Amino acid sequence: MINEQAPPLRLPRALVADGVWRVSARAPAAPDFIRHTPEQSKLLAGETTFTGATLRAAGLNMPMLRPESGMVLEFERVKRG
Repeated sequence: MINEQAPPLRLPRALVADGVWRVSARAPAAPDFIRHTPEQSKLLAGETTFTGATLRAAGLNMPMLRPESGMVLEFERVKRG
Protein backbone atom coordinates (compact mmCIF):
# COMPACT_ATOMS: atom_id res chain seq x y z
CA MET A 1 0.00 0.00 0.00
CA ILE A 2 1.27 3.45 -0.91
CA ASN A 3 1.07 6.22 1.67
CA GLU A 4 -1.02 9.16 0.41
CA GLN A 5 0.59 11.72 2.67
CA ALA A 6 3.95 13.07 1.64
CA PRO A 7 6.69 13.06 4.29
CA PRO A 8 7.16 16.26 6.31
CA LEU A 9 8.89 19.13 4.52
CA ARG A 10 12.31 19.42 6.18
CA LEU A 11 14.72 22.19 5.31
CA PRO A 12 18.51 21.88 5.35
CA ARG A 13 20.58 23.86 7.85
CA ALA A 14 22.15 25.83 4.98
CA LEU A 15 18.71 27.34 4.23
CA VAL A 16 17.26 27.77 7.73
CA ALA A 17 19.25 29.54 10.43
CA ASP A 18 18.42 29.47 14.12
CA GLY A 19 15.60 31.70 15.24
CA VAL A 20 11.84 31.79 14.80
CA TRP A 21 10.28 31.50 11.35
CA ARG A 22 6.86 32.20 9.86
CA VAL A 23 5.74 30.17 6.85
CA SER A 24 3.05 31.30 4.43
CA ALA A 25 1.71 30.28 1.03
CA ARG A 26 2.38 32.99 -1.56
CA ALA A 27 0.96 31.44 -4.75
CA PRO A 28 -1.51 30.43 -5.94
CA ALA A 29 -3.99 32.50 -3.93
CA ALA A 30 -6.21 29.44 -3.41
CA PRO A 31 -4.17 26.21 -3.68
CA ASP A 32 -6.13 23.17 -4.89
CA PHE A 33 -6.04 20.88 -1.85
CA ILE A 34 -7.36 17.34 -1.74
CA ARG A 35 -7.34 17.44 2.04
CA HIS A 36 -6.09 19.81 4.72
CA THR A 37 -6.54 20.40 8.44
CA PRO A 38 -7.35 23.64 10.29
CA GLU A 39 -3.78 23.65 11.64
CA GLN A 40 -2.36 23.44 8.11
CA SER A 41 -4.62 26.33 7.04
CA LYS A 42 -3.20 28.44 9.89
CA LEU A 43 0.33 27.48 8.89
CA LEU A 44 -0.22 28.52 5.25
CA ALA A 45 -1.89 31.78 6.33
CA GLY A 46 1.26 32.73 8.26
CA GLU A 47 -0.48 32.48 11.63
CA THR A 48 1.98 29.97 13.11
CA THR A 49 5.71 30.25 13.82
CA PHE A 50 8.37 27.56 14.11
CA THR A 51 11.94 27.42 15.35
CA GLY A 52 14.71 26.79 12.87
CA ALA A 53 15.45 23.55 14.74
CA THR A 54 11.88 22.34 14.18
CA LEU A 55 12.01 23.16 10.46
CA ARG A 56 15.26 21.21 10.13
CA ALA A 57 14.47 18.19 12.33
CA ALA A 58 10.72 17.52 12.45
CA GLY A 59 9.65 19.46 9.40
CA LEU A 60 6.17 20.59 8.43
CA ASN A 61 3.23 18.36 7.57
CA MET A 62 1.92 19.98 4.43
CA PRO A 63 -1.62 19.59 3.07
CA MET A 64 -2.23 17.26 0.16
CA LEU A 65 -2.43 18.99 -3.20
CA ARG A 66 -4.11 17.64 -6.30
CA PRO A 67 -1.79 15.86 -8.76
CA GLU A 68 0.28 18.12 -11.00
CA SER A 69 -0.26 21.15 -8.79
CA GLY A 70 2.00 23.05 -6.45
CA MET A 71 2.43 26.14 -4.35
CA VAL A 72 5.12 28.64 -3.48
CA LEU A 73 6.00 29.05 0.19
CA GLU A 74 7.65 32.04 1.85
CA PHE A 75 9.85 31.52 4.91
CA GLU A 76 10.33 34.73 6.92
CA ARG A 77 12.57 34.91 9.96
CA VAL A 78 10.69 36.89 12.59
CA LYS A 79 13.25 36.53 15.40
CA ARG A 80 16.95 35.83 15.30
CA GLY A 81 18.30 32.89 17.29
